[in-house]
Amino acid sequence: MGEMNDNDTKCGFGGWYPSCIQRFANMWSFTIFNSISSLLTSTLAVYVGSQVPALEKQFGMSSYETGLLMSFNDIGFLCCCLFVTSVAKYVHIPRFLFLCIVLYGISGVVCALPHFLTPPEEYTSSANGKSLNMNGSSANSSSSDVPLCIFSNNTLENSNLDGSSCSSAKGKQSRKYSTSEAIKTMALSIIAIGMLLQGVAKAPRSPFLTVYVDDNVEKKKTGYFIDVDMSPRDPRWIGAWWLGFILFGAVSIFFALPISFFPRRMKRSDAVKEEEQKEELLTTKEKVKDRVLSFYRVLKNPVYVSVLVTNILQLMAIGGYLSFLSKYIKLQWTLPLWQANIVLGGTNLISISFGLFLGGVVTRKIKMTPRSAFKCLLGLFIVQLSFFVANTLLGCDQPKFVGPSSIHGVDTIKTNGTCADTCGCSADDFFPICGSNGLNYHSPCYAGCSTSEKSGTIYSNCTCIPDGKAESGLCDSGCGTLWFWAVSNFLGSFVGAVKGLISFVVKIRCVKDKDKSTAIGLQSFLLSLLAFMPAPIIFGRIVDSTCILWESCGNSGACEYYDLVALRLKLHLTSLSFSTVAAFSTAFATWWTWKWTDWTDRQNVEINIDQDILISKKVQGQTDIVRVANKPT
Repeated sequence: MGEMNDNDTKCGFGGWYPSCIQRFANMWSFTIFNSISSLLTSTLAVYVGSQVPALEKQFGMSSYETGLLMSFNDIGFLCCCLFVTSVAKYVHIPRFLFLCIVLYGISGVVCALPHFLTPPEEYTSSANGKSLNMNGSSANSSSSDVPLCIFSNNTLENSNLDGSSCSSAKGKQSRKYSTSEAIKTMALSIIAIGMLLQGVAKAPRSPFLTVYVDDNVEKKKTGYFIDVDMSPRDPRWIGAWWLGFILFGAVSIFFALPISFFPRRMKRSDAVKEEEQKEELLTTKEKVKDRVLSFYRVLKNPVYVSVLVTNILQLMAIGGYLSFLSKYIKLQWTLPLWQANIVLGGTNLISISFGLFLGGVVTRKIKMTPRSAFKCLLGLFIVQLSFFVANTLLGCDQPKFVGPSSIHGVDTIKTNGTCADTCGCSADDFFPICGSNGLNYHSPCYAGCSTSEKSGTIYSNCTCIPDGKAESGLCDSGCGTLWFWAVSNFLGSFVGAVKGLISFVVKIRCVKDKDKSTAIGLQSFLLSLLAFMPAPIIFGRIVDSTCILWESCGNSGACEYYDLVALRLKLHLTSLSFSTVAAFSTAFATWWTWKWTDWTDRQNVEINIDQDILISKKVQGQTDIVRVANKPT
């Protein structure tokens, strides 16, 4: 840590410290500017999650591949998070945060590059780019892409109403990605680099902010100024997924500029200054030794380990679930992507904002003893799990289709007519339409439609439909559970936000102040390694396991048609399993701290740890004495 001087507590940059901006040298001003910038960067970090369907559709990616992309964010984080926690005390935190946000903005531009590097002709799909992914809202549909009924007198040659073109050589050539493998690889690589840079940029955020805030405010007010790394996705650009990366990246840099002018430290008491001066006297060897002992003390703390296990399991559950929640809403209730994101943002954004505010008020106004804090956490866990169980039960049935039974199984609508027998329909051409008779058809071909209008959104001359008319997309299923789910999700997110902030305060209170940065850094590292990084990959595999019809032969590319019931149950039950085990870990911490009257009771644990270290040293010293005594002369 550098030598303290008066400029360390002043707003300014370089040699410029005007008196007119010194009024902003306080934690409230820092919190306002940092909150705006953090909101934008957090939105950028999870924006890719809300654009999963668009990325899968444009570049022919599976959910596993998009999950892998999101994991690169945490790979970048893991590369430097332990390092930055060790230097938090020795750098100008506001200026370092500014540089990190600039890197965030650059990463956003990098993630948007595949859109500009993809040749225009790649956006026009051939055989398979026509997929509507069950909602019929393809921006690229044209009459040439639509699988219409082409009548032929050779019934045996052309009829394939219940078969798959993947079984034939001709079909294997026709079933292909909407983009080439080279374009897909290019997009994956560039977006992965962008996500990697985001991870590097976010690594200092949590430990630096926590140290900066906790060192400059009263201990009971820490939770009032601290946020948690949780943010809903609220993009509005359907088909323009790249626009959000550029917009959020550029605006975050603009709002981050004032952060660089904040002082290195706020004005504090003489006692704090004296403690810092003592730290400056430590040699490099002593600092390394102190860091090693700090890790030892933290890992020997059963309360901290319990909180750590809880957070890993909880974020495994929530992180993977949120990664594909926008896609889940879109598929479950057959909504356009922009509407799915409005539902997600409208429920999560408001609820989490209120939850964090209430959590901050609670931690500031109420003195949370260890027992009361963990009892509160356990109670909130039970309430949150109850809402999640409700979400599991609220969904829609699988839509029924007139089409191949090999695809739709028991949900196939049987018809007596043979109107499409001579159309040469393929079961692999999934292009759902809604007939004027209220029935869903696997494709216009299965409805006997020979004519399309308005860029392939209206169909006529449909021999299987009484009045011969249909439109793209699914018919209204009458599933009215969306708003019940939205209310349940709102309340569950609200409870989770309150719980998350209380848990954050508990995490930094259950260890010594000198071990605070170690505890935060270690948790950040392990959360990324064991929760954030694997969660999207695991949940991506789960989503892929519910796919009924793939874009290309061999279970690759994007999925065109999902088993909605299996998707709902697998997604929720997997997340619920992780959360339940996390609740048991919180119950253990509640039992362990039941007799604690104050956080200073943790010293009992730490004294035992220090005694272990002391005994180890004494034993080592006695061993050395014995060796000297027995040494031959």
